[in-house]
Amino acid sequence: MIAVKLPIGLIALLLLGLFLFITRRLPPHWILPCGVVLASALIFLLVLSTGATYAGIRHALPVVVLLAVFAGVGFEIALSSKAWQLKSVVGLAFLAAAVSTLPQMRPWEYFNEFVGGTAHAFSSFSDEGVNLGQRSKELAEYYERELKPKGLRPVCLYWVWDEEKAARGIDCFGSDEKHDAALTELPERSGTIFAGPSDFIRSSYWDTAALRESKPAKRLGNLFIFQGTFHLPGEAASDLYWQGINEVYGEKPDDAEAEKAFRRSVELDPTAYFVEIELGNIYLKRRSRDECVRSYTEALKYAPEEPEIRVALQNQIQLVSHEALAGISPLRDPHME
Repeated sequence: MIAVKLPIGLIALLLLGLFLFITRRLPPHWILPCGVVLASALIFLLVLSTGATYAGIRHALPVVVLLAVFAGVGFEIALSSKAWQLKSVVGLAFLAAAVSTLPQMRPWEYFNEFVGGTAHAFSSFSDEGVNLGQRSKELAEYYERELKPKGLRPVCLYWVWDEEKAARGIDCFGSDEKHDAALTELPERSGTIFAGPSDFIRSSYWDTAALRESKPAKRLGNLFIFQGTFHLPGEAASDLYWQGINEVYGEKPDDAEAEKAFRRSVELDPTAYFVEIELGNIYLKRRSRDECVRSYTEALKYAPEEPEIRVALQNQIQLVSHEALAGISPLRDPHME
């Protein structure tokens, strides 16, 4: 992520600084501080690699700051050097970085030429740091200009805080829970749909192939605007899952309503294994052995090839199949994290 987010010119400057450090061509009193900086960056990368990568460059920014020290090292050595070749390399690196980045008014949407540039890189990256509500102003302006005067309510897949939507006066489908409840369960979504790259990139569950295979009516950076009717059972399944979560963990828990939402969710899209985990937990609480075994087994059927998740499911299935249900703890829902 760091390699494709940083401008190539700045990467060259960074690599120059690292080369000077590794070959010990720096003033002696610089070696220890630079070593500490590099070690800190490597340790932070190690922490990120354990599971904090979902936010992309947003979570990696501390590493970028640390690595920038080595870019500064390369720049300082070039300034103090008498070699015009070194000065030229550094100057060209800065020029290349400026040419590629200054025209980009949204730096979080920037990708360098390693992945085809900003125009096409969205199709390869699903981390939320790419488009986490950063185009909400453009969305609001389009809504005010094109939809609100006609009384049209868009489907807002593009992530914007509910408080911000309310403050900007954006009325999206689903905002009226009582009025929209019946429509939420339908697998189709019609009208204007606001979506970001992470909303239609290929996914192992709740996939939105209909959007991915369609041409957007308009694009504003990483805000894609679709028009028409699209078969999106995964989107309906997602809405129902979160309805169920609200019923389980809300102020007034209602397992019956939660079960109804979860069951309809898996009917629409069974690939979201964690929905069956929630159902299994409800049946465990109810002491319904057969239903409990069935739900955990269905979850295992669609669970990813991750030992931690699959082993936990397999152990739970063994327990609920043979042990007294009263003494068994519910299974952790990985999606809740």
